[in-house]
Amino acid sequence: MSSALAPIISLIDIGNSNIVVAVARGDRILKRFRLPTEPKWTGDFYEITLRSLIAGASEFAASSAVVLASTVPALTDRVADAAGRVFGRDVLVLNRHRCALGIEIDIDAPKDAGVDRLVNALAAKAYYGAPAIVVDIGTGTTFDVVGQSGAYVGGAIAAGPALSLESLHRVAAQLPKIEIVRPERVIGRSTLGAMQSGFYWAYVGMIQFMCGKIAAELGSDLSSTHVIVSGGYAAAFRDSFDMRCQLDQDITLRGMLLAHRQLTSGG
Repeated sequence: MSSALAPIISLIDIGNSNIVVAVARGDRILKRFRLPTEPKWTGDFYEITLRSLIAGASEFAASSAVVLASTVPALTDRVADAAGRVFGRDVLVLNRHRCALGIEIDIDAPKDAGVDRLVNALAAKAYYGAPAIVVDIGTGTTFDVVGQSGAYVGGAIAAGPALSLESLHRVAAQLPKIEIVRPERVIGRSTLGAMQSGFYWAYVGMIQFMCGKIAAELGSDLSSTHVIVSGGYAAAFRDSFDMRCQLDQDITLRGMLLAHRQLTSGG
């Protein structure tokens, strides 16, 4: 089916820091908006906020389905109900279908797999191939792994950049808050320079080391493993890696679209 004839789908991705509201036709994301993840907001307030957010975008009104994925359990039903009222249709909540999204889950407790991690793996397999590692650099830094067979085989979770910086500032009051920037020098010539270098290059090293170890456990290496970086802080780091990687900020949304097709058409 050509993109022009493909149905329009609205997507809601609830993350720990932000909620992404997007609309897509085929594989193309037409528009996207962000709003803060606020557990204290009521369902009515989310309804008002969603209506205001999409009011000027006619694509949302033309959508034939609404798909939601959430990493914040307390907000899943609240936002789904609000979205149902805004769009006037049932919302497909992917969290309720973890084991039927179209990717084999080869971990100890498949029902515990985070839906965001599964859709990342689903999109990585479909668009890049196996083996693959999706590095999502956000509130947390997650490594989602697609094995040689194309199954989701698990991954790793580390603290995200902003969380690490906040923790450093909180426990060391004399150290200033710093921005996430790439220093030209590794050897800092001031306290600020040393902090920026130590944080930035250590983070780059951690991600690259983890990807190398993951690839080795898969029986592969980084030259033959697809590494995809995504998340709010991905652009700040991706050009500093000594490994081949692809920036794909829409991988979660594209995985949600693939999951929707799987659940509504059987593949």
